[in-house]
Amino acid sequence: MPIITKKDCSSSVTGTGQSGCRKIKGYVARRFLIEKGYKFDKLTDSFDDATINALIQQFKLIPLPTDLGAEAQNQDTTFETIQKQDIYVSGMVYGWNVMYPADSCLSKALKTLSSKRWDLLEVDEDGNLIAVETTDGFLKGFDTNMVRYMGLTNNDGSVGSKVMLRIQLSKNGSSEYDSQWQLIESGEVDWLNLQGVDELLFTKVGGKLKVTYACDESTPIEGLTTAKVRAVDSSGAVVAGFTIGADGEGLFSVFGFPSEEYLIYTFDAVSQSNTVIVGNYFYKSNKLTWTV
Repeated sequence: MPIITKKDCSSSVTGTGQSGCRKIKGYVARRFLIEKGYKFDKLTDSFDDATINALIQQFKLIPLPTDLGAEAQNQDTTFETIQKQDIYVSGMVYGWNVMYPADSCLSKALKTLSSKRWDLLEVDEDGNLIAVETTDGFLKGFDTNMVRYMGLTNNDGSVGSKVMLRIQLSKNGSSEYDSQWQLIESGEVDWLNLQGVDELLFTKVGGKLKVTYACDESTPIEGLTTAKVRAVDSSGAVVAGFTIGADGEGLFSVFGFPSEEYLIYTFDAVSQSNTVIVGNYFYKSNKLTWTV
């Protein structure tokens, strides 16, 4: 390809006609964070439950909870006025303060998101995914400049307590948001009802494994099976013959241990992930030290 040192002004203008079936962007009902730079190949990648679930298990895709609203925090388009004429300087940068109910466990989870770089995906009220369609045939999230937990606003007697997450697109992401967005019909994936990962607490109670939500340490979890739990010995070797049996109310009998100390935790052998899928839920536990 030749090196071009002059601006190409020959690009054709795209027509503005509105005939045919048009996709109209609806109200943004859900937001997802996806690992920065992750792309779906439109020709070869499967856009199905298995693909999306695997990304959630690997914490490459984060379903943010349904929010209470998003306040626009846009940086307006900049113009310089010279001799009473406006000259374009730079385009708008999009940003939002996204509000959620003041939940102490959610606060901790949102704060951890600031430690990684993300792109943004949106889902409209009809369940359509809103993503960037690149010129080389990929789908990706909108490039972000910042995802930052903004803290808590207290109940003042007239409005409830809330926690806030600031999402700001980069200049490139804002350009994508302006003119490269595409609506993708949901198909197999139910984007509006996708769950985030729930943290579980494993404890030993009366010689049995007790499983609850880590947040409240009391609500029992059902549905775990041997295939969703792993035990390893002090050398890190998987314990052969380890099984669990459900006794109800979040209690499980544990079988197959010789005399030693072990770690027990959720594990999906297929995805090689500590996050497991039970029904429509994603679970990830602590690593419990179990002494026989």
